Amino acid sequence: MGVTRREFIQIAGMAAGGGLGACGLLLAVPAVDALAGKAETRVAGNCGMCRWACGFLATVKDGRVVGLAPTDGHPPLHGFFGENEVWINENRAEELGIRHGAYVVLVNQDGVAGHRVRARVTRRIRPDCVCMVRGFRPPSGELPIADGKGADDRGLITRYTVDPICGSPGMRVNFVRIVREA
Repeated sequence: MGVTRREFIQIAGMAAGGGLGACGLLLAVPAVDALAGKAETRVAGNCGMCRWACGFLATVKDGRVVGLAPTDGHPPLHGFFGENEVWINENRAEELGIRHGAYVVLVNQDGVAGHRVRARVTRRIRPDCVCMVRGFRPPSGELPIADGKGADDRGLITRYTVDPICGSPGMRVNFVRIVREA
């Protein structure tokens, strides 16, 4: 008896959601108890549901887990995409003297510099934009697979605006310049 594509996607979605939820509950609870009454804190951990021990970051506020985010600390997927890249338009890269695969640093409008990241020179992005996959280089040494790999945009987001209708934060009001690594 075969499984249809739709059934496979449903099963995989339930397994991923259940596993991620269980990971956060099983591993973040001891840290949550220790952080009760403290300000919002990030706790790094590894899931114990399978042999891969995938990494995650839990956001804890007032002793409760209020956010759970996976990282690139997933061994099977890390083999496919071990380090993120920043996409740069080929014409803009030529103007800046940046070659495909070279390391660059992004610096935001407030002078905050990110970690070094490899340049992916392509014509598939506009000259006035850059694009970078999120979730790399977590702020903790507790996730050894992801630690020190690629760059993270969280530190570059120093400004935000609040939507007047729904109150959600708009963090994409930051601008960066690209600096070649010396």
